[in-house]
Amino acid sequence: MKESLGGILEGIRHLHSLGLVHNDITPSNIMLDDDGTLVLINFYSCRKVGELLRETKTKRTHGWHDPDVKTASEKNDLDAFSELQTWLFRSSVDEFQFKWFDQVVRITHLLLCINPLSSQYRPSITSLSH
Repeated sequence: MKESLGGILEGIRHLHSLGLVHNDITPSNIMLDDDGTLVLINFYSCRKVGELLRETKTKRTHGWHDPDVKTASEKNDLDAFSELQTWLFRSSVDEFQFKWFDQVVRITHLLLCINPLSSQYRPSITSLSH
C-alpha cells in the first residue's frame, strides 16, 4: 500500500508542476483502476496556485484540510497527503495534524465497539422523554 501511495504523490507533484493544487486529498478521492493502481480523482476543488479558495467557492472535505488556509498552495495537498498516510499507517490520534480527527476516531471506535442491538445500549421510552 505504501508503494502505491507513491503514485498518488507523483500525481500531486505533477499537478503542482502545472501550477495547480488539488485542495481535496482524501481517502474518498482515491480510487483503484482496473489494474489495481491508485488513482487521484475529483478535481472540482483544483485551483491555480495562489488562487483564493473562498472567492471560487472551493469545496473541501471537512477535517482533511486546515480551515484557516484561504489560498491554494502546494502545502495544502502535501499536508493532506501526510494526513492520509497517518490515517492509513499509524495508530495514534496524537499524530494527526488536523485535531478534529481525534473526535472522529473516538466516535468511530465507540460505534464499532457497541453492539447496537444490545438492550444495554438501546434507550428506553422513559429515558427519551426526560
